[in-house]
Amino acid sequence: MRVLVVDDSIVFRQLLTLGISSGSEIEVVATAKDPFDTRDKILQSEPDVMTCDVEMPKMNGIEFICRLIPQYPIPVIVLSSVSNAVFEAMDTGAVDFVVKPDMGNMKSVEQFIYEIIEKIKIASIAKIVQNTVKSSIYSDNGHGSFDSGKIIAIGASAGGPESITRILKNMPVKIPGVVIVQHIPPVFSRLFAERLNKSTNLKMKEAETGDYV
Repeated sequence: MRVLVVDDSIVFRQLLTLGISSGSEIEVVATAKDPFDTRDKILQSEPDVMTCDVEMPKMNGIEFICRLIPQYPIPVIVLSSVSNAVFEAMDTGAVDFVVKPDMGNMKSVEQFIYEIIEKIKIASIAKIVQNTVKSSIYSDNGHGSFDSGKIIAIGASAGGPESITRILKNMPVKIPGVVIVQHIPPVFSRLFAERLNKSTNLKMKEAETGDYV
């Protein structure tokens, strides 16, 4: 798997290069310091997967991915601190994200490297879907019926947040309760639930012990 690393920090580029290259069957074929440097590196190195920082000078990662995917449909994994920016990046075409580690905590760095390697392996076989048409929120007249003795269960990993959002935006309001298991860092599960609550007609929240579905 050929990987292109894009990050404005030379220290972080070096960390990623060393860490990712420790994974079996993975090679960092090029690094880039900003979106403008990246285009030439894509043409030269022909990567299978790209990692991209969300916060970069000249052009942020979200705008960059939005411009990149239509021309070069490469699976992109975004790197970010805790914020809704990762979901915006996935809306524009990124397949997954990883939270940047605490550089002063070796255990945090090791966990980050392990996670980025696993997600690169998954991303390398991902199908890139360009969001040329936005899903519209489904609505009905409120007279639908359903079996209250059933629930809808959804499970997802890489690429899940965008897929789940698309599915739920097209769900009628009158449906059984929905439970979602998404492989996602703890803090982001709350942000994701809040985002779904605002963008769909369904009442969504992060699960808590004692919740009744």
